[in-house]
Amino acid sequence: MSNTESSSTNNSASTSIVPTTEFLTNVTNKWKLNPTLSDTMEPMFEFMGIPWLIRKAILAAPPPSLVIYANAEILRIEQQGFSNLINEYRWHDKTHTHKVPNGSYPAQLEVLNNGTVVKLSVTVEKTRHLILLYEVDSTKSPIQVIATITFWMDGKDKQSIKRIFQPKV
Repeated sequence: MSNTESSSTNNSASTSIVPTTEFLTNVTNKWKLNPTLSDTMEPMFEFMGIPWLIRKAILAAPPPSLVIYANAEILRIEQQGFSNLINEYRWHDKTHTHKVPNGSYPAQLEVLNNGTVVKLSVTVEKTRHLILLYEVDSTKSPIQVIATITFWMDGKDKQSIKRIFQPKV
């Protein structure tokens, strides 16, 4: 269990707050994937049941970019690349729908670590699970959004990949 996940279990109030102003300000930007610093998405695509040929086409495409907008009401993540998806979440809503290239799934949104990390828990079918953690690392130059994606099937080991995004210039 990561430090982010373990600290969230000790602070139940963290699930109903809006991220810090610093997080909202820093995350609102246009971001491009840094493929050198990021893990490949292939294990997650396989987990999601995306056919081999489509996985290879996605991986051969130019790296995706994100447009993220966040304020005290919403988090909007627009993925641009092989597939263009827009996901919008309201901080105070309990349930959401998370769109991926092969469908839409129920999701839960939480704010962790005193408002500095956003956690999105998605159930893909009944036995497949996905957690996305978004955090901003303002200590790096340039600033980075780190997306950690953890996925697993019931009864199987969890796998995690990291995607590092930097400001799009």
